[in-house]
Amino acid sequence: MNSKWMTIVEEGTDVVLKECSHDAYGEIVIPDGVTKIGEKAFLKCVNVTSITISDTVTGMGDATFAFCERLTSIVLPNRITKIGENTFYCCECLTNIRIPDSVTLIGKGAFAECKSLKSVSLPKGISKINEYTFYYCTCLENISIPDYVTEIGEGAFAECESITDITIPNNISKIGKGAFQDCKSLISIVMPNSITEIEYGTFWHCESLVSVTIPNSVSTIGKQAFIGCKNLKSVIIPNSVVKIGDEAFKECESLNRIIIPKGVTEVADGSFAQCKSLESITLPEGITSIGIFAFISCKSLSSIKIPSSVTSINLFAFVCCANLKSISIPRNVTSINTDAFLGCSSLESIVVESDNKVYDSRDNCNAIIKTRTNRVIVECKNTEIPDGVTPKDGDKDLYDLLTSDT
Repeated sequence: MNSKWMTIVEEGTDVVLKECSHDAYGEIVIPDGVTKIGEKAFLKCVNVTSITISDTVTGMGDATFAFCERLTSIVLPNRITKIGENTFYCCECLTNIRIPDSVTLIGKGAFAECKSLKSVSLPKGISKINEYTFYYCTCLENISIPDYVTEIGEGAFAECESITDITIPNNISKIGKGAFQDCKSLISIVMPNSITEIEYGTFWHCESLVSVTIPNSVSTIGKQAFIGCKNLKSVIIPNSVVKIGDEAFKECESLNRIIIPKGVTEVADGSFAQCKSLESITLPEGITSIGIFAFISCKSLSSIKIPSSVTSINLFAFVCCANLKSISIPRNVTSINTDAFLGCSSLESIVVESDNKVYDSRDNCNAIIKTRTNRVIVECKNTEIPDGVTPKDGDKDLYDLLTSDT
């Protein structure tokens, strides 16, 4: 059976619309009797503007309407249970869609790059919002996530630049990597107590996000979870958190205060790098390592208490903390990189606890001396090098290189 522009065939008990001609344009009505629409059936039918699907249709393949760039409206039948992967990929003119309550599965990338899509009502029967389902839907403003959803997949709402707020239901236990990446208008988000991990890049560059309350069910804040959230002023990290990943809060330029909970054992590499407004940070006893670039260019940080549990302060840990005035090195520190405090131009006071077995600040010299080699490794503007001690090697060229980038 054939209809204008359409190739329709019988396959067993099904009547399948296999293909629509690229010559098709305007309004398309899929006739009664068709039970399935094949994979990529309307792929790149760029002049089709409207599609009405008969209620006899019970199934559609993947990428069915992908790249229908002028498609503005579509009526889906009430008997379908699945919207396949990339079904409406790059339907750039589609502004809204009603998904029937019969649908229980929406495939990966189903509405990705539908750049005019403003609102979607999701059916109650779905349990997961799959990977990249609404990726780069730049006009999407409103989305209501049903209560029975348990997982939001990787990149599900990435680059949805118009979403301002979103409520995550209590049944959700997993939010995938980069799920809300580059949601530049997102101001607030409510996370339920069912979440155990904030994964890699979840809120990457959510530039309008002002405050976040992390539920006390979370144990891990992943790498770059909040990187580039430049208006984020307040974060409450619960005591349940035991790990904060690399660059988790990097470039959170408005963040002015943070308390790291007691279960965390390291300040990871770059975790608070370039937090230019950070004035106060509380490090708990139990922290053993301060990572590479951990606090680089935290230009408002004037003091920090390093816990007695710390054993290592790594490369560029406090580099270019231009307002840092004093540091005290506890007794258990056995490893300090010579450039850990490079570019701390306001540093006036340096003290090493007297019972430290690796470093000292003898004769109130306001410097860190490696005892075994009698060499200064960290100095400040008030440093007076004791007799017999070798000065620190010059590092101006390295400092100039770092400050030109920060």
